[in-house]
Amino acid sequence: EVDKAKHEYQDLQKTMQQIATKNTSEKSKLESEYRKKCDMAKARLESLQQKEKQYRELMNKLSGNSEKS
Repeated sequence: EVDKAKHEYQDLQKTMQQIATKNTSEKSKLESEYRKKCDMAKARLESLQQKEKQYRELMNKLSGNSEKS
């Protein structure tokens, strides 16, 4: 799930770069559209990574392997 979100985000970044090389009137419209998609994909990725981290910590606690710092 995290990998999927990562790929989605990277694809959007590639598209952003392709749009940036265009020099047309539709560029700004496309750019803002993709920036929104990119931000959403990034937020989703970050939230998934956060959940994954919390899940790992929970599993560590449950298995009694709580990390002692």
